[in-house]
Amino acid sequence: MKKSLILINFVILGIIIAGSSFSSGRNNTVSFGADQDTLRSYKDGAFSGKSQDTYTDEPYWGFVSVTLKNGSFTGVSFSIKDTALNENFDTLYAKHFDGNELYIQQCRDDWKGVQISLKN
Repeated sequence: MKKSLILINFVILGIIIAGSSFSSGRNNTVSFGADQDTLRSYKDGAFSGKSQDTYTDEPYWGFVSVTLKNGSFTGVSFSIKDTALNENFDTLYAKHFDGNELYIQQCRDDWKGVQISLKN
């Protein structure tokens, strides 16, 4: 049960990040508050999940994995994958739009947004 709760929390986080990165012009506001969750005990292990925003016209999925050791989070990773091309969305993704400066700039801007989201 606790594994499921952890996984659900990170899937929700992935949906929020993926949704804010690939929105269709709407404003998404995400706020995180301090969580004083000292009453829970988390089981050690590696957990992963995937998510997609409600906008499903494009094949982008968020993937998150977390590692816990001695009840503490020791690793978290998040990536966005284009499942049609089986390729991660990253700094090199704009290569798919050679000759289309508007899409290339959109890729750069989206990647910048992902990096900002991951730092917060």
